[in-house]
Amino acid sequence: MAFFIVIMASSLVLSLSRGGILSTLVSLMVFALVVSRGKRRRGRKWLLVCLGALAAVNVAWLGWEAVVGRVLGNSPSDLVIRLSLWGSALSIFAAGALFGSGLGTFSHIISGYQTMSLGGLPLHAENDYVQLLSETDVIEFGILALGLAGIFLIARLPVQCW
Repeated sequence: MAFFIVIMASSLVLSLSRGGILSTLVSLMVFALVVSRGKRRRGRKWLLVCLGALAAVNVAWLGWEAVVGRVLGNSPSDLVIRLSLWGSALSIFAAGALFGSGLGTFSHIISGYQTMSLGGLPLHAENDYVQLLSETDVIEFGILALGLAGIFLIARLPVQCW
């Protein structure tokens, strides 16, 4: 288990994924809550503390500054750029809500909808769901949203129901 926690922490540091960092921290907190409940709490708590310390040392060794800078944003203009891209992506959706532009077309059509100059052509919308909405039509997005809701519903069912 220690090896896998170190691998997870290393992967997160090297990927600099905000969503990955957030989801892993939440899942580790849930894991810690589940493990700390039980009859042998004292030994499990020490195990969690040791594994957490090992992961923190690993993250610090690989480069804590890059992770903090990525999570908090490198500059205030990062948020302005993201909001501009999201607005442009929603304009793409509004223009093609009935038929969509097709999956993977965002980087090809964003230039006609950009509201601010970014110094280059963005390849993605910096948000998977906004980009998916901009590339698909209402029906396709609805089908994908229902599929995602189904996955969450199945995940919430007790194991005996599967």
